[in-house]
Amino acid sequence: MTTTTAAVTKDFKTTPYWWDDTPIPDVTAADIPKQTDIVIIGGGLSGLMVALDLARSGLEVTVFDAGYAGEHASTRNFGAIGRTIRLGFSELERRYGLEFATRVYQEARGWVDYTADFIERENIECRFKRAGRVIAAHCAKAYESSARELETMSRYLEVDTFMLPRDQQHLELGSTVYHGCAVYTDVGHLDPGRYHAAVKTRAESAGAKILNATRVTNIERDGAKFRVKTDRGITVCDQVVLATNAETGVDNALFKYFHRRTLPVSLYSAVSEPLPVEVMERVFPTARTVLETRRLYTGIRPLVGENRLLVVSQHLVQFASPVEAAHALRKDLEARYPELANIKFSHVWEGRFCITFDWLPHMGSHEGVHYLHGLNGAGVPACGYLGHKLAQRILGHSDGDSVFADRLYPKRTGYRGNAWFLPFIGHLYRALDRRESGLSR
Repeated sequence: MTTTTAAVTKDFKTTPYWWDDTPIPDVTAADIPKQTDIVIIGGGLSGLMVALDLARSGLEVTVFDAGYAGEHASTRNFGAIGRTIRLGFSELERRYGLEFATRVYQEARGWVDYTADFIERENIECRFKRAGRVIAAHCAKAYESSARELETMSRYLEVDTFMLPRDQQHLELGSTVYHGCAVYTDVGHLDPGRYHAAVKTRAESAGAKILNATRVTNIERDGAKFRVKTDRGITVCDQVVLATNAETGVDNALFKYFHRRTLPVSLYSAVSEPLPVEVMERVFPTARTVLETRRLYTGIRPLVGENRLLVVSQHLVQFASPVEAAHALRKDLEARYPELANIKFSHVWEGRFCITFDWLPHMGSHEGVHYLHGLNGAGVPACGYLGHKLAQRILGHSDGDSVFADRLYPKRTGYRGNAWFLPFIGHLYRALDRRESGLSR
């Protein structure tokens, strides 16, 4: 089937759908303080979750963001609350041993539970729901691999997951192109715009100063203290936290150290205009988020109550315009759900996350600077959980321990942060996915 109609509505937006209800405030930054206890670089969820705990402990906390707090991955994401680990349990066990693999997956489950508890405890209205997730197998081999992985994990972990073979996948998926699926029942989703705004409000209420349009240009040791240079002046502080993730630049030696340890992955998101209820129920009967086992997956999240679809796809591709991206995303949808061939999008936007060379998040300290970095798309729940852990470490509390802390943060010889080769890897992965699945997209 060939799509011929426009892929976007006449009044479509190129800003994230979440910004409609919760715009990113373009507040002019206040004067930077001459002194503070803690400087946190980055006003996304990671930095704000650290700031919240530290400010509530009585410390004077100042957050610097080069742009506007939350404008990047924290509010451009899928809103998924999942136990996302990019390496399978068996692969982790092979590389690092059973104990390490078990701890990694336990903490991934822990960050889902932490997020749910935090939202309830703070009484945050962000449309959080544990609706579950479907991981659709793009080929028979992928289904068999998922089943084996689940069997292995079940020996050591509580998994809250079950497999559906191809002849039963219609219970979860209104598509015939897949080869069965895994269903995760304990994970969920939320509105990341509302969530970030709520965390920011609570951090400010606790006393944290969050300053926009303040780019950190250098960090220098000054005896037992740090001098943090910005394009708006200098702040002297006792400790520094780096929480810039995919937005880490190259303004100074410290930033360059982290920049060369991650790869930026671009992708596009789009939200559809409202669809008929019967179409939503037929195509997504349980209204769970749907991901795939493909290397470069297409993710679909039904926005229940709004009868819209959120689609994420087209990793490592650059388009000439958002309209071109919208057509590509619609073709991805059409290949899986032909009745969505003429869908139109009201919002289309670009985002990115970063991956590390060992596919795991990292936290710890480097040259005296604390960091939470390289989240590998684990995003919203990992930010909160690991942000809390890092804050507790800074405060000297025992519950700051994590399997992700103080590990070797690997780099690759010759790579200095210029990921010019990623589009070629994207072409390769797409070709492998097409060959294995038989899909043209």
